[in-house]
Amino acid sequence: MKGFTRVFTTLLALYLIAAPEISEARLPRLRDEIAQKIDATEDLRFRTLDIRVAPGGHVTLEGTVKDKQTKDKIEVVVRSIPRVTGITNKIAVEQDE
Repeated sequence: MKGFTRVFTTLLALYLIAAPEISEARLPRLRDEIAQKIDATEDLRFRTLDIRVAPGGHVTLEGTVKDKQTKDKIEVVVRSIPRVTGITNKIAVEQDE
């Protein structure tokens, strides 16, 4: 178990050293990159979403979409961006009437 703990601790330390910190000045660029990537995805175009990026790269998504598949797809697209470190997905799904 000691070997595992030592390897895990080493990997965690390397991650923390290598993880890029996103400065306040770069937050709008990351937000724009996220919006462009969502818009470039065929069936996600024309979605109105509120995208907020916190220092460190945590993204909060809000808005309304037609179904859960769309909500999930948006999250997958956002997670694919390297500087995104976490997501809070507050996107609501429209109720069928």
